[in-house]
Amino acid sequence: MNKIWLFLIISATVALCIMNPADVLVGLSSAGNKAVTLCFQLAAVYSVWTGIFNILSQTKISKWLNKILSPVINLIFGKNTLDEESVKCSINTYEDANKYVKELSYKKAMTIAPQVKNAVIISAD
Repeated sequence: MNKIWLFLIISATVALCIMNPADVLVGLSSAGNKAVTLCFQLAAVYSVWTGIFNILSQTKISKWLNKILSPVINLIFGKNTLDEESVKCSINTYEDANKYVKELSYKKAMTIAPQVKNAVIISAD
């Protein structure tokens, strides 16, 4: 794919140099200017939505929306068939993630420990 884009850019630049050499530099600089402007606009939109989702997760509104919208989403996309471990992985905060990882690693250690002689379980704290 990179080779295709490289070919397209080089062939377009060569064609522009042949047809209208005065506009080559103007076209390249205006395209760069538009690309940088687009990057700043997308960064601003991304920042706003990240802030909104952070507020939703801290105020637990996301769990409330999940409860309200689950019947509609299940109607549209079908019943959720995830197992219990997969559902536990839908974590909203870092605290939930740390709690889940500690709980999971302890459970795995307790299932492995009886199989290993002289096993030492180290806490994830």
